[in-house]
Amino acid sequence: MKGIDASLVFAMIFAVIFIGLLLVFGMGQITNMFCFNGMAQIDKAVKDLDNDVQNVYNLAEGASELFRVSVPSGSSICVVNTTDPGINTPGYWMPNPDLMPVITQQIRLKDANLWINYNCGSNEQTYKIAHLKAVRQPGATGTGSFCASSGESIYLENAGTYVAAMLG
Repeated sequence: MKGIDASLVFAMIFAVIFIGLLLVFGMGQITNMFCFNGMAQIDKAVKDLDNDVQNVYNLAEGASELFRVSVPSGSSICVVNTTDPGINTPGYWMPNPDLMPVITQQIRLKDANLWINYNCGSNEQTYKIAHLKAVRQPGATGTGSFCASSGESIYLENAGTYVAAMLG
């Protein structure tokens, strides 16, 4: 009876170690790949929102439209009051209090009225959409800022000099 070739044993051990290292160090890249796909979907949603805001702005005062948010699960598009981006009524605009100084600084530096939560680590970004303004929900308290997740709607209404945005 023949014995097992020693080189085959070392090859198997090497293969197991290599596969283990690939899994350990490759998971971050796999996660980034999924995050990149989600970021592309959110960027498309931001462009679609921008187009809808400009369309409503070009219509008569009082004209309105519902924008249906389509972003990956766990992500959200937040319309922020640029003059007071502080924490709002629960359920509307509640960013992580530890990140609030950074978010506020980004919003003010870029005069941004959108904050995007990608739900993929620290990839949050801000955008500026011309004529868009967060307004307070009827009967609500707070700054008027809000976040919309997938499946929710943003109500856009031409208010003359700007397009008012509320959670629809």
